[in-house]
Amino acid sequence: MTISFSLDAKPKLAKLLLNVTIQWSLKAVKIVMAEENIVNDLIIASVRQYSKEGRQPILKSTDTSLFDLHCPQFSFETKLNVVESDTHKRQIKL
Repeated sequence: MTISFSLDAKPKLAKLLLNVTIQWSLKAVKIVMAEENIVNDLIIASVRQYSKEGRQPILKSTDTSLFDLHCPQFSFETKLNVVESDTHKRQIKL
């Protein structure tokens, strides 16, 4: 059995399983995304999945420009939280 590798071959892109908690929600939304996606893509997918599953509490708006992504400072595991914002700015707080 012979295994050969080519240096010219492009590696397959990895997909990530992300758990995102919407503010005031009890359980995280599971999102599978490609590694090259940006924060805005994650927010859009999270809000869309949350609404699709009919989660509680119901979101006041599904306009993704009204949401920010936050990473809590004190946690034993990395969690991403999507929270409604008063501004239209996008920020990642680490």
